[in-house]
Amino acid sequence: MRIGISVAVAVWMLAVLNPLYLRMKRGPHRAAAIAVKAACTLSAAGLCLVGCLRGGEEADWWLLAGLLFCTLGDVVLCLHFVGGMAAFLMGHLAYIAAFLRLAPLNPWSIPAFLLLAGGLVCLFLPSVSQMGRDLPAYCVYGGVIAVMLSLAVPLWAGLPDGAWGRGLLSAAGAALFVFSDTLLAWNLFHTSSKAADAVSLTAYYSGQFLLAASVFLFR
Repeated sequence: MRIGISVAVAVWMLAVLNPLYLRMKRGPHRAAAIAVKAACTLSAAGLCLVGCLRGGEEADWWLLAGLLFCTLGDVVLCLHFVGGMAAFLMGHLAYIAAFLRLAPLNPWSIPAFLLLAGGLVCLFLPSVSQMGRDLPAYCVYGGVIAVMLSLAVPLWAGLPDGAWGRGLLSAAGAALFVFSDTLLAWNLFHTSSKAADAVSLTAYYSGQFLLAASVFLFR
């Protein structure tokens, strides 16, 4: 039953709302397009909420908070880019809080952070001149997503309570979210394309779904 509901939500998000938004975003009905965009992430939040109400622990509620901040970010990003970044930053911080409550800090998270942060610096160093006065905001955001993913990656090996599947879903969801953010930033400073935009958004929604499913399927 839980798997069936999860599959239905995934299809709704990725096969219905995601392509619908991609089709509408460049059209005349901007408000409707933004509503569809937010509804997709809100669908993941609803799935997570059901899991939380079923007996969620503190980490689960932090994941729900992250999904809600990201839903807010979906809306604000379309109106004010830096404001949207701030909402997504809060979402990442909520995910960090969740991962720290799911498992103790893994020593492998430190080299993972250094590797991720170094990779982001190397990737975007040539674009520093284009960032202008928003450079500090980009640096903070990049550091936070590197922390978030470095905490999530070790979860794939399992959680203290033996919930290997949940750890894998959490790690995969976080990785897809960071990949989406990275591709979005790359498209911002380089020539973008509809294909790259679609890949970024699909990875984002897939990541949010996996994070929500990590709560719904294991509560």
